[in-house]
Amino acid sequence: MYKLPYLLIIRKPSNLEIDILRKQTTNDKTINFLSNHSIEHKVAAFIRHITRMHSLSLTPKRRQKEGKLIQLIAQNNFPQKLLRKLNFQIQQKQTNQDQNSERNKNKTWTKFIYYRPIIRKINNLFKHTDVGRSFKNINTLQQLTKPKIVNNTQEQDNRGICKIICSTRKMPCIGQTSRSLKQKYQEHIRYIKQNGPQSLTS
Repeated sequence: MYKLPYLLIIRKPSNLEIDILRKQTTNDKTINFLSNHSIEHKVAAFIRHITRMHSLSLTPKRRQKEGKLIQLIAQNNFPQKLLRKLNFQIQQKQTNQDQNSERNKNKTWTKFIYYRPIIRKINNLFKHTDVGRSFKNINTLQQLTKPKIVNNTQEQDNRGICKIICSTRKMPCIGQTSRSLKQKYQEHIRYIKQNGPQSLTS
């Protein structure tokens, strides 16, 4: 037998069973229903008790025992009718969660970029299908703080087709280069200054 907060683990020969642990110093008093508190405060303790009873894997006998104990706590200061209503609502919610969990296993999930004006249209489009939707935001902190890569490459540093016009004869020289245009232009200038034959054929 192992004791954890609010949980008692009982070792059986073939399996393990769990039960709700209440220490001897536990005070089961709750806010009186006739007090001047909000209704949310009055039902909070019973919602916790009932939710724990339905969410834990208790045996039917232990769950019935816990249900009677919750009724015993409520009998002096909490309406039984409201207690039954809470029990029904929480039980239905737990059942729906189990069904949704089982249904989600067979779902096909797809991811969209979160874009506010059309997000509702997307949800309505896939509302009655087995396609689950998840959304990601590209405007994240990582993207905002990511250093911007500045492209310092100038047009003259690229390769391509160049056209150089002679200032005296006004004749164009068109050629293709696998090197940078800047390098090709500098070669033309150098050949002209050196009066080399390449300046006529390059």
